[in-house]
Amino acid sequence: LYTKYVVDENPGAIVPAVKAAPEKPNPKLGVSMHSWSPNASLIVSKNANMPTAVWVWDVSKLALLAVVVQMQPIKHASWDPNSRREPRLALCTSNGKIYFW
Repeated sequence: LYTKYVVDENPGAIVPAVKAAPEKPNPKLGVSMHSWSPNASLIVSKNANMPTAVWVWDVSKLALLAVVVQMQPIKHASWDPNSRREPRLALCTSNGKIYFW
């Protein structure tokens, strides 16, 4: 079964966020994951307070390229090591599917 992402050109789209629990020791705040693409042109990052989204950054332009938002929290993101010309990102959520961007 194949599905496609819906591309929203709205720069003001809201990314769902959760509040950190400051009363707990070591509350989850800030960047919780990051990874360089195989050709070092892109970085993917995830904010601990926004578990359903990852940010894809263009290193050459020092700019945000895309925000990918899933319905469920993203558990893992990994670049395809064989996709050097056009980096491909795999995202895993708790629904048992793998999503490619």
